[in-house]
Amino acid sequence: MLELLIVDDESDILDILESVATEQRVLIDGEAHDVRVTRAANGREAFELVQTNWFDAILSDIKMPIMDGLDLLANIRGLGKEVPLIFLTAFGDKEHAVRALRLGCYDFLDKPINLDRLRDVIHRALESGFRGREIEQEIEVRLSKLAALPAERYRQLRLVFRSMILVEKARAEKTSAVEADTESNALGALLGHDSSLKKQGSKTKKKSRRAA
Repeated sequence: MLELLIVDDESDILDILESVATEQRVLIDGEAHDVRVTRAANGREAFELVQTNWFDAILSDIKMPIMDGLDLLANIRGLGKEVPLIFLTAFGDKEHAVRALRLGCYDFLDKPINLDRLRDVIHRALESGFRGREIEQEIEVRLSKLAALPAERYRQLRLVFRSMILVEKARAEKTSAVEADTESNALGALLGHDSSLKKQGSKTKKKSRRAA
């Protein structure tokens, strides 16, 4: 099950976004996943949900009361969380788009929304978030072993742990690739040696027949 948080202060927009997000299953590595949607009416409500729940992706409007989408993204990044966040923006709103990119948003879509593009971006963001689950879960395990920390120190450690885990995974993948290559070379050498022995045996038999 993939978890999507959608944030908008208009209920009819939430209805449309939820319908598009859930009408098709998301295919990841050959496996189809259903999408479960959680709704929030503003950035503050969404931020409270993010602090206590896991989401594979977030789809949010920018202009909302109480807390807008940009402040929501800034607060999420302040927690050290890298959940993919897609913004819905008014056409030509370059100022907000630039700030959103600087804050690390996953993508942004202009209104009026092209539903096919919306569906495609949601699916890609969910897949990206799904692949990041293992890393985020490992970060939480490591943080749980520490005493209570100030918010800023907590955020810094999340970033440090994420970098460490990514390096560890890269090294493990490199080691696996080297081991697989070594095994393949060894097998090839063995098969080549076996083939050579068979050829030598065949030549010996022919010589014996000629001598006879």
